[in-house]
Amino acid sequence: MIELVQKVLTQVNAKGYKSLAMPALGTGHVSYPKMTAARCVYDAILDWAGKNLGATLKLVRLVMYSKDTEAQQVGDWRFCVDLWMDA
Repeated sequence: MIELVQKVLTQVNAKGYKSLAMPALGTGHVSYPKMTAARCVYDAILDWAGKNLGATLKLVRLVMYSKDTEAQQVGDWRFCVDLWMDA
């Protein structure tokens, strides 16, 4: 999952986009545990941002289904809803 997230970030950045809205990957059909998925996505974003300081991509917004109350209780999703990556 980490490689997938970083590939998406790289492709979005290559197109010159400044922001990205991304779904809560892995928590639906793939059935990753929500905390595991949150940690993987969060770590992937931070790792990518640290390696791409001059990137055009500055904002990654994580999106989840509004009725998924379990996912909303996972602190990592709330923490990185608006993650600004400073150049």
